Amino acid sequence: MAEEKQYYYDDYDMKSITALHTVSSGFDMPVRHLHSQYEFLYVRKGSVCVESNADSLQVEFPCLIIHKPFSLHRANASKDQVYDRYVVMCTKEQLDKISGLVPRLPAIDSKSLTVIKVTREIDFLLIEYFTKIQAYCASGMDNLALIFLSLLLATITEYTDCDKLIPTKSEGYISEVVNYIGQKYSEKLSIDAIADKFFVSRSKLIADFKKHISVSIKQYIMLIRVFNAQRYLQGGKSISETALLCGFYDESHFVGTFHSLTGITPKKFIKSLKSTGEK
Repeated sequence: MAEEKQYYYDDYDMKSITALHTVSSGFDMPVRHLHSQYEFLYVRKGSVCVESNADSLQVEFPCLIIHKPFSLHRANASKDQVYDRYVVMCTKEQLDKISGLVPRLPAIDSKSLTVIKVTREIDFLLIEYFTKIQAYCASGMDNLALIFLSLLLATITEYTDCDKLIPTKSEGYISEVVNYIGQKYSEKLSIDAIADKFFVSRSKLIADFKKHISVSIKQYIMLIRVFNAQRYLQGGKSISETALLCGFYDESHFVGTFHSLTGITPKKFIKSLKSTGEK
C-alpha cells in the first residue's frame, strides 16, 4: 500500500511579493507544506491550530502568525466558524530591504514560528496596510507594497508586547543546521560531516533534529532537495541537470526520491507543467 504523503511544496513567484485576503467557513490543510518565502498570516477571525516543525498551538484571533522559509507548517480552523485571514508572502531579500524600518525584526526573525497577539485597537490600521499591500501587489508595485509591509510590522511590534505565544523549539544550533542544509543542499551532505561542523556527535544531531523539526535530518535533506528540484524543473532544466544541481547521486536516485515524496515522477511533473501552461 502506498504511503500517505505527509508534505507538499508551495512556492510563489520568487520575484514578487504576494498578498491575498480570504474568508471561509473553516479551513482544512491535511498535510504540512514548505516554501522559500516568509509567510505573514493575520488571523482576523477564527480559532486556528498552527503547526510548525515540532511546534503546535491553538491560537485565537486577532493575531499575526509568521512562518520562516523552509519550515514545515500548516494551519487548520474548525468548519463551524468564520475564518478571516490576510496573507502576505515575501522573500528574504525583500524582507532585508525593509529591515532597517522595523527595529524589532531581528527578534522575530530568530524564530521559525512567531505568533503575536494583536490588540483590537490597531485592527483597523492593519487592515488598511494589508489592503494597500494587496493593491500594490496587484499593480506590480512591489517596492510600495514592501513599504506598507514595513509599516504593518513596525506597528504590530510597537503597539503590542510581542510576547511569543509559543516557544520555538528549533532554536540554537538546530536552527543553524536547517539554514546550513538550505544553503548546501546541492553538495554531497553527510550526517557525519554536519555533526562535525556543529561540534556534536552523530547520535546527538540525529536525536535533536528529529525532536525539534519533527522529521529526520536525512528526510529533511531530501525534502529540501526535492523542493529545489521542482523549481529547477519549472525553470526548464532537464531531469539529469536537476539531479546534479540538487546533490543526488545519479538520475535514478533522484527519480526514486522525487516519486516517493511527491507521488509522481519528474517526467510527469514536467508534463503537468506543460499542460497547465497550455490552458
